[in-house]
Amino acid sequence: MKISSQILRILAVSIIALSVSACGSTWEGVKNDTSKNLQKTGDALNKAGKKLKTD
Repeated sequence: MKISSQILRILAVSIIALSVSACGSTWEGVKNDTSKNLQKTGDALNKAGKKLKTD
């Protein structure tokens, strides 16, 4: 029984560690996507503003 309990603990710790690292990667991806989207939006607004100035 002692071995089974230790295996379950190791398994639980491994799952928690993997989950936390996966969440970190997801968060980095969300930040990168948001940054790219904001940059594209800013570029589009600048382009629209230039078109309005020249008209």
